[in-house]
This record gives sequence, C-alpha cells and structure tokens, in this order.
Amino acid sequence: MLWTVPGYKNGKRPLSDLLEQSCGGDPSNLSIRIPEALEHVHVDSRPAPVKPKPQQIDDSSLLVSTNDRSFDEPWKVWSFTSIERSLQADADRSLSRDDATPVIGGLDEPGATNDDELLAEPSEMTLLQAIPGSAAFGTLVHVLLEHLDFTSPSVETDLSELCLEHMQYQPIDCDPGVLAQGLSAMLKAPLGGPLGDVNLASISRDDRLDELDFLLPLASTNAETVAGVVVSRLPADDPFRPWFQQVADGRVAVPITGMLTGSIDLVARVNGSYFIADYKTNRIGNDARFTTAEMAAEMIQHGYPLQALLYLVACRRFLRRRQPALNPDDVLLGAAYLFVRGMVPSQPSGDNRGVMWWQPAGDLLDAVDELFGQGELS
Repeated sequence: MLWTVPGYKNGKRPLSDLLEQSCGGDPSNLSIRIPEALEHVHVDSRPAPVKPKPQQIDDSSLLVSTNDRSFDEPWKVWSFTSIERSLQADADRSLSRDDATPVIGGLDEPGATNDDELLAEPSEMTLLQAIPGSAAFGTLVHVLLEHLDFTSPSVETDLSELCLEHMQYQPIDCDPGVLAQGLSAMLKAPLGGPLGDVNLASISRDDRLDELDFLLPLASTNAETVAGVVVSRLPADDPFRPWFQQVADGRVAVPITGMLTGSIDLVARVNGSYFIADYKTNRIGNDARFTTAEMAAEMIQHGYPLQALLYLVACRRFLRRRQPALNPDDVLLGAAYLFVRGMVPSQPSGDNRGVMWWQPAGDLLDAVDELFGQGELS
C-alpha cells in the first residue's frame, strides 16, 4: 500500500523514489496497471497536527520522603583495623570522663616516633633493625614476601631484584642489598613453637597462600561480648588475657554487625598441619631482643590479639569449607606473629626470638565463630 500526500517534500522517501523510478514518475499508474501489486491511497491534504493536552496528575507521590526510622549505624563492613580504631576512639572518650582509661590499641605497622633513640647501637642488632621504621617500609616488606619464592636457590638474588623493582614506588631510606640480605636471613630463622626448627625457607609455593582475603557475615553483637567469651575460655597465664579482659570489663563499648573482612598475610601447610602468619615490621625499642615478653607487650599495645582472633576464626571456617573431613583442632596449629626485625637464623634451641605464637583452644574459636554467626551462644 502506498500513501501519497500532495506537496509533501520533507524527509527521505526511499520507497516512493524507487517506485517513481520504475513507473515513469507516477506510482498511481502502476497501481492502475497492476492493482494486485500496489494499492494506492491518495490523501488530498495533510491532517492538522495534534497537540497533546496537558494532563493534571497527582504529584504528591513525587515529594521528598521523610525518614521516620532510625538507621542501623553499626552495620557495615568491619575489619580488624576499623574495630580496633573504634575501640581506641571509645577509650579516648572514656578518658574525658575518667583519668584511668585502658590502652586498647594503636597503629598497625607503626613507624618510629624517635629514630634517634631507636637507632642507637644495640648489641646483636640485626640488619633489619637498623632500617628506619615507617608504614611504607611495612608495606614494602609485605609486597616482597608475597612475591618471593621462599625455597628459591637464589633467594637473596631474587630479593635484590624485587627490592630494586619495588623501591622505585616505595622510596625507603635503606640500601636494597642490605634489605635483601636481612630478609634472606629472616627466612632462615626457626619459627619455633609447634614448628620447632622449621623456617619459612622450607615452605614451598604449593604449601602457602599469600594475602588470603576473607569476608564473613557478622550477626549483631559487640566487642565486650566477644571479649567476654574469649576471657572465659583463656587460661589465666595466657599473655593476651589482659587485653581481652580490658575490653570485657566494659570500659569500652563497640557494637559490631554487618560483614567482617580481612587479608591474612600467610596461610601455610607443614606436614599436613596449618598455621597463619602475620608479618610485623614494628620497632620495639632500643636494644630490643624481641623476646616473648617484649613481643607480647607490643601486641597488646597495638591490639594485635584481636587481629589474631579474627584471622584464626576465619581460617578455621575456611578449612571446614575446603576440607570438611578434617577436624580443625587436629590440623590448625595457631597464629605466628613474625617480627621480621628480630628474626635471626642462629639462636639457642627453644628461643623463639622474633616469633610470637598464640594457640587458643578450639572450643574458644568455635564459641567466637558461633557468636559471629548467631549473635549469641546456644
């Protein structure tokens, strides 16, 4: 069917133009000669344009809504750092009301506040102890260890190349060769605790996961309740019990709900057992030997017991999902905090210099896991 309107010249008319070319410029003749091929409708005049009439509508539904409910402010994605900072902020508020506020935590991988004091010549100073402290140095060490093959026969050369590459982006006031040599020595230091003389240099790529990210749902609870569950199950001589006791006493109150996220520096397997490790570049102080007592005090100062707890619960849940036939109590050795500046290859048997282990019982970790999942214990 072909519709034609007299005097209409606007726009493109591809079909009409084609028909006009095939029938001498008059498509109506084609419709007369072959009516079954083309039906022609001639419109004498174009209809007047139709103007839409404005419609009255009820626009009350478009008005800005007024919030008549309270928001669940504690619900968010939490991490060790955010929980610890909230604890410290609440402790600071307590300070304004009470002169005796607990020291809850501090910065992760803190830099030195007085390098002149910390760089005094101690006896038996390691190569890494001589490097100034900073958050940038901590980040660099994590990156180097993440990308390094611990078992490489040319590990010190590999470290030197990695140092040269990454120190372009993380300027650190130290010699790349010295840093590589110091980290190479650190890899050969015994991990002690349940692993005895085992060192990182013996752990292959197939037996380690680096920077293992996790994201867990958190039922509505609070830091005081979590700490209370931990204290009720920790032995009296546990080095981290004082930190959890401070939180459990109710001096600080931080509600937590939402999601829990984090990244575990290292999850490693040794002879069928697993442990988690966190690298710390903290400078403990002048002439520090990085003994268990010194490292425990440093961990309490910066809230690391909370980090260890969260990471162990996450790792335990990870193992249960990946290997449900295993009993985590039989294969999870605990958390090792590796203070890299103090780790040395040669030390007396049983001396865990630079390595701080925490091995809470399985029932404690299960209780905290249940609290995270349900908000209360059954």
